[in-house]
Amino acid sequence: MARPLRIEYPGAIYHVLSRGDRREAIFRTEADRKLFLNLLDQTCRRTGWQIHAYCLMDNHFHLVVETPRGNLSTGMQWFLGSYTQRFNRRHRLWGHLFGGRYKALLVDGRPGGAYLRRVCDYVHLNPVRAGMLGNKEKVHRFRWSSYPRCSPPLAPPNITTPCRPGSKAAEGPYTKRGCRAGDCRVQLVPS
Repeated sequence: MARPLRIEYPGAIYHVLSRGDRREAIFRTEADRKLFLNLLDQTCRRTGWQIHAYCLMDNHFHLVVETPRGNLSTGMQWFLGSYTQRFNRRHRLWGHLFGGRYKALLVDGRPGGAYLRRVCDYVHLNPVRAGMLGNKEKVHRFRWSSYPRCSPPLAPPNITTPCRPGSKAAEGPYTKRGCRAGDCRVQLVPS
């Protein structure tokens, strides 16, 4: 039986996730995570995607992706294929890295809608649910999530969000209440 086609249209927002084959690690080193984010940046530049949130766990990842051109399948094919090839080369492996087809759940991203914010919160809170952060550790300190990008001192130089000081959005409501999960649209830019 054929796989069902993905629903794709310009402006669609998806919660995308994929796990390692047999739930094995898809990130073994910090360099793997950096490579993944670099390739995500390249994918965004190639496809016009906008990233609302992401979180890299050990054996899976979550993305909240907006596709202005309705090109999720094309972008994911290049992105996951490129990452798998480079990961396998780096670790002297071959074959599948990801277990099966990635999941892409449509998200209602209407302005003022609470669902997009909830999905972003869900993505950002993944390390807490997985027990990767102790009781005293804060989500904003988890390095492999887009949540710290709302907190300029912790943000790596290759990530920028509308809530960074100096951005146009920083002159608006972000200055008084800070940036909450789901308020940001993360843009990956070259370092």
